[in-house]
Amino acid sequence: MLELGLKIFLSYLIGSFNGSLLVGKYLGGVDIRKIGSGNAGGTNALRTKGKVFAFLVISIDVGKGIIPVVLFPTMTMFGTDSLEVSREWLTYVCGAAVIFGHCFPVWFDFSGGKGAATTIGVLLGTSPFILSVGMIIWLLILVLI
Repeated sequence: MLELGLKIFLSYLIGSFNGSLLVGKYLGGVDIRKIGSGNAGGTNALRTKGKVFAFLVISIDVGKGIIPVVLFPTMTMFGTDSLEVSREWLTYVCGAAVIFGHCFPVWFDFSGGKGAATTIGVLLGTSPFILSVGMIIWLLILVLI
């Protein structure tokens, strides 16, 4: 059970890592939460700092959604496979933890992004088909309405 708790906790911490603050620090020293809407996500980054900045922020957010769901279920800790739950269950719990960490990061007073890009990363790592269907439906709604 220690391994399960540790993997969930690490997933949350990865989600708490804020890509927009990192990109802001290395590309101009800006805190994205102090401009525009104040949200630390990709949409605010696009509106306030442009396409390249937003692309980097979204790439980090998608990447941090992929890492826990691909890496943690296959990784063994403490030298043995001590998990008492299925790998599939662990995958989804780690995905939920990384999204929760993005939306409510412990480092930033539990005020993070909306979780869209991180959710896309989790879906990309767990079920790309469902992500494809969801994106097609989203595009149809966007075009038709």
